[in-house]
Amino acid sequence: MARKGYESRRGSVLAVLIVVLVLMAMVVAGVVRPLRDEASLAVMRVETLRAFYAAESGAFVVTQGYVGGCEMPTEGSEVEMLGQRVVFTQIPDSGGVAVVEGESGDATRRIELVIE
Repeated sequence: MARKGYESRRGSVLAVLIVVLVLMAMVVAGVVRPLRDEASLAVMRVETLRAFYAAESGAFVVTQGYVGGCEMPTEGSEVEMLGQRVVFTQIPDSGGVAVVEGESGDATRRIELVIE
């Protein structure tokens, strides 16, 4: 036969154990969330840099078209390279502002060139 005091202590130990487990789960969740946010931020930084380099490559193509006499891209045309995309948004005929956009993942970067 179990004693009455023993059963009440066993019940309180179970309640304390549940509270401790819940607190530990909250601590673990609090530690993991900033790490996940930091990883997302790092991925966005990489994507932004890739988008900038894609836009810079497109600006080089436009510059070579005007200065070097190479074939010019048409306005609205796109070039895809290794998951990044270059969009030639605005290409003036002789002078003006050329706009080139680079895209990588969710990131987009725009470069505007003044052509004289």
